[in-house]
Order: sequence, then structure tokens, then C-alpha cells
Amino acid sequence: MNDQEHDLVDPTFATWFHQNRALHIGAQTLESLLTTMISHTDPTVFDSLPPPTLRPQRISTYPPSTSADAESDDADTFLSRFQDTVRKKSRRLMVTIEGYVGMAPCRARLGDSVVVLFGCSIPLILRRVGVREAWQVIGEAYVHGFMNGEARRLVRKGTRMYVDSGLFE
Repeated sequence: MNDQEHDLVDPTFATWFHQNRALHIGAQTLESLLTTMISHTDPTVFDSLPPPTLRPQRISTYPPSTSADAESDDADTFLSRFQDTVRKKSRRLMVTIEGYVGMAPCRARLGDSVVVLFGCSIPLILRRVGVREAWQVIGEAYVHGFMNGEARRLVRKGTRMYVDSGLFE
């Protein structure tokens, strides 16, 4: 990325990408995956994209007057959600051993477990504590493919297994 292109990228997003570019997703790093995707995309697609911005939200309830305004609003919405997820909620990118991608609390670390407890619709990050069968809840996670009851459906289909962990005996 040259200096002119770097100036068009939100600084928080640029820092996040720099910190995560070596993350392995399958056999590739995040950076090589994106480089491959970009190299296989028609370059004219990028010409039509609006430059990234992070403007204050409009107070007006009227719809945007032009498609350029709508595209700019889409970029602002993405950056606003990114800021909310990464900064305010302190989430970071994660990949499970099986290759599922998601967002985990910043306190999560290698070796923690991603679990879906019955009755809980959101995956949790748990950490084994000591030598006993004790667990510490690190926090909620987003795991693509396991957010809205998908885990229960996978257990019913036999793709995933229910394990009675004895966490609450």
C-alpha cells in the first residue's frame, strides 16, 4: 500500500489490518487471502467504490439525494460498526482450530474453548482454570455459522456432538 492509498484508509482500520494481517485462515494469512481476492477481481469494480470516510451521522430523516451519498453512507456505516466492534466492545478477529472465523473478546487467547451452552444463543469463550474441571467465562463471541441456533441444528443432523461437560453439576 503506497502513502496515497494509506491516506484514504481510516487509521483505526489500518492499524487493525496491520495487527491481523498474519492471522492464518486455513492455509493462507488474512493478507494473502485479501491479496488473492483483489487480484482476481475486475479492477473496474474498485473505480466505482466511494472513498472511505467517517463522517458524523446526518440528523436529517430524508433519504440521501444521490447514489454517491448512499455509497458514502454505506462506507460510514461499515466504519462506524467496525469502530463499535473493535474499540468499544474490545473484540478481535479469531479463527478456531476447525477454521471457523469470528470475533472474540480481546482477553481470549490460544487454547481457550468456544462453546455453545444449551439455552444460550450466543457462543461463549471459556478458559480452563487450574487442574480441576473449573472454567472461567471470558466473554461472548461471534462465530460465523454458530449464532442463531445453528449449533443445535448441527447436533440434530449428527454433524456436531453434544458433550455433557458436567460444568453445572
